[in-house]
Amino acid sequence: MWAPSFAGACANPTSRSNICFEPFHMKPWQILSSQNVFDSFWVKIRKDAVRLANGRELDDFYVIERRDFSVIFGLTPDNRVPLVRQYKHGVRDFMLELPAGFIEDNEDPAHAARREFTEETGFTAQSFEPLGKLFVGPSNMNHTAYAYLARNAEDTGRQRLDDTEDIEVALTPLDEILDAVASGRINCMTSVAVTHLAMQRLRNGKTHD
Repeated sequence: MWAPSFAGACANPTSRSNICFEPFHMKPWQILSSQNVFDSFWVKIRKDAVRLANGRELDDFYVIERRDFSVIFGLTPDNRVPLVRQYKHGVRDFMLELPAGFIEDNEDPAHAARREFTEETGFTAQSFEPLGKLFVGPSNMNHTAYAYLARNAEDTGRQRLDDTEDIEVALTPLDEILDAVASGRINCMTSVAVTHLAMQRLRNGKTHD
């Protein structure tokens, strides 16, 4: 059976509990200089001059800075998941995905999750269980996605959309969610990842408030 092999690490393919990764000795890049080259409400871009671990220098490594955001996997008492369908201009197509939204300045990620969940879907929930955080495009992007599971979600019947948003809510049976991912109907990277995190939490039957 194939087993991953890394310098300074070992992996046992026969037992998940025995997979181990010893401390590694790689070094981060050194920033020699940094300057902002673009600044708008939605995105910032900076240009770094860096020295790699092997000594090579790059004088034009661009990093995209965006706000962190929260992603919510909601679940109603009758086991349906509120998904949102909206147009995404970056890919010029309509996407079916989990509700999500940017975290405002000095806002707690859990508070942002609660706010965005209601704004985009009209649903509320008493608790938002953290599922973890994900780095999106870490090669040249610095923002983080905070994932939450919102059980016993209740419909208030009223979205609170921004004037730039046009969102349709699609209530999807829980037992069809993984098929939607596998078929590509849900193909947003963060929605796919958070769906799997939520399904694992639900299978384990654990609650982490």
